[in-house]
Amino acid sequence: MRSEERSGVIVLFMLFLWGTLIAEPFHIFVRYIYRVSEILFQKVGLNINSGLGTVLFIVFLLLLTIALLNISSTQLAIYIPCILSGITLIGFLINSSKNHHVNIGQAVGLLLVVIILCALYFLRKDDLLLWAGDLYIFSIPVYVATGLLFIPLSSLNKVLDVIFYITNYQSQDLTRFFAGTLKIPGIIWGIFILILWALPVIYFSFGRKGKNNV
Repeated sequence: MRSEERSGVIVLFMLFLWGTLIAEPFHIFVRYIYRVSEILFQKVGLNINSGLGTVLFIVFLLLLTIALLNISSTQLAIYIPCILSGITLIGFLINSSKNHHVNIGQAVGLLLVVIILCALYFLRKDDLLLWAGDLYIFSIPVYVATGLLFIPLSSLNKVLDVIFYITNYQSQDLTRFFAGTLKIPGIIWGIFILILWALPVIYFSFGRKGKNNV
């Protein structure tokens, strides 16, 4: 399967599963990106939960996604899932140590992912590792799409809240600081920003064509 086709399949798959517990390892991965960003922003005197902080966070996620897409077009692609899952597990252990509490379910899930990915690496299942890498990479766009589109939509009424179950494990509305600016509703801002955000991601996704097609 060509890399651009794999990207499309992965995005649809992640959108379908994002609101379920199955995607929890990827929820945790993106949550730690947020927490690390929050710490970095604080060091330079910025609040990630302010309007400017939210804008910079969205831009940071875009740059991170583009960087990972570029790496995934090289021979380093097969290392992406192992490294990211390992970093996520380490972050989980550090956070659990600070809070003096371990979520056993999350710990087991993250550990199993690391074990499975390491097994795939040692068995030289490069095709499966490319898929796994894209699961991590495209969990970031799915997080952004949820925060800019689905959460604002689900907040409109209870019916939409039930339909958009994708928001079950994510609560951050990335449009809340833009709502009402220039008398434009938050959902319109969300759609506009999401389109601008998605265009370079799509471009770089297609830029991998022929480089890691499996």
